[in-house]
Amino acid sequence: MKKAICWYERAAEQNHPAAMNSLGECYAMGRGVPRDLETAMEWYRRAAELGEAMADYNMGWHLEQAGKLSEAYAHYRKAADGNDDSAWWALGRFYENGVVVAQDGKEARCCYETGEKLGSVKCKMRLARCKLLGIGGRRAKKAGLDLCRQALELAKESSEKEDYGYEAEMNLLRRTIAENES
Repeated sequence: MKKAICWYERAAEQNHPAAMNSLGECYAMGRGVPRDLETAMEWYRRAAELGEAMADYNMGWHLEQAGKLSEAYAHYRKAADGNDDSAWWALGRFYENGVVVAQDGKEARCCYETGEKLGSVKCKMRLARCKLLGIGGRRAKKAGLDLCRQALELAKESSEKEDYGYEAEMNLLRRTIAENES
């Protein structure tokens, strides 16, 4: 991991935004460097200023965890505008639950649909719940359950497994299926 950090640092010195974001992730997780959220946020900020949508998402996640929800929403919105699929998941949750924005099931569902089209398994999981429970549109129990099962299958192989919030989404989807299969 030390070699990777060295390469990220070299690339970051050349203003490579993806490397800056990767350095931020290393500091946020304590991978190869001491865990330091302040340094992580600085790398994310620098990467986001250079247009790295994933860095805006990462900033949003850490701000959300710190209870700075309005700031988190702004970063999620910017990341979604840059087509970050995880940002669409985060925005959908904000709309579904009325966090800093008016609760709006239709908007939540739209966010999940957009993220799912970009390849987000977390969005597919949430979209499945929306269809199954009728959030933001017509309830479609069979189609919703089928989509839930598809999402669980995709989740087994997903590269999103290490993403923030992934395990919670898996548990929520399993509970939703169990409550609606009868």
